[in-house]
Amino acid sequence: MNSSQSKTSTGKKIALVMGALGVVFVLLLASVPFWFDMDRYRPQIISQVQPYLRGSLKLGKLSLSVWGKFKVGVDGFELIDVNGKEVASAKSISGEVPIASVFGGAPKLSIQIHQPSISVVKDKNGKMNVLELIRTSSTDPTQKAGETPATAKGESAGQGGFVLNVLNRAQVALNIDRAHLNYSDLTTGQQTSVQSLSLETKKISLSEPSQIKLSADLDVKMGEAGVIEGPFELLAMVHPKPSLEGKWQGSLTAKSDLSQIEIRSSTANVKPKGARGILVTEWTQEKDDLRGSVKVEIPGLDFEGKTKLQFN
Repeated sequence: MNSSQSKTSTGKKIALVMGALGVVFVLLLASVPFWFDMDRYRPQIISQVQPYLRGSLKLGKLSLSVWGKFKVGVDGFELIDVNGKEVASAKSISGEVPIASVFGGAPKLSIQIHQPSISVVKDKNGKMNVLELIRTSSTDPTQKAGETPATAKGESAGQGGFVLNVLNRAQVALNIDRAHLNYSDLTTGQQTSVQSLSLETKKISLSEPSQIKLSADLDVKMGEAGVIEGPFELLAMVHPKPSLEGKWQGSLTAKSDLSQIEIRSSTANVKPKGARGILVTEWTQEKDDLRGSVKVEIPGLDFEGKTKLQFN
């Protein structure tokens, strides 16, 4: 009897100790934002990125939270070209991963990008500001003399297998809200503006089916050729296919109802708003072959094209 009571007492003590340790661990995680200032590393991050840019990078305040999940936030950023003009920006960016999913070997990453803006300009010499922004070099600017890329990164074959396994089990949810895209071609006078672009993916996975939803307000001015205007929505499904070769294989099918799109030329209204229109595209990746097809149906125009690309 005494032996049974002793075991019960010992079990209670162990449970109390484990519970106390759990509480301490949770309190430590909750207190991280109070004693660890993520924003103090902002200058170092900018200095690491700057060697790769011909322009400049501006970062907003950085934040970190570990209450039940790892969450990192950035209060906006700007990419400026050498002429002082903005190329890309966003009001805020955040990413979070539940702690339990990380320890379980199947991380679930959620990324939120609010009001991003990208302005692409092709000048009269045929050069694009986005491509001119990146500094091209045959060597890594941060790589030390005499150091090879393999030794600089410290990669190993064993680590690659573990990382690949984690990536196959990982899930990514991406939400882009109210994006603005602008393209200007100074050689032809073409102007393309995409307003209120939203991209929503609840789950992107290398091993499970994923759904992608894209919506936007189009305003495409093709010089004297015509105008494309109206709300646009595209729904896509991605179906991965198991592969033992370490290469992604699968298919993507996307469909859009173009009935709310209006297409006008300089001489006629090619497609009035409300007229039937449809866009369907399918892409399949198998081994080193990529096959794709695009089909567009609007009044007076039926187009269907197919292509095949090989990657060695």
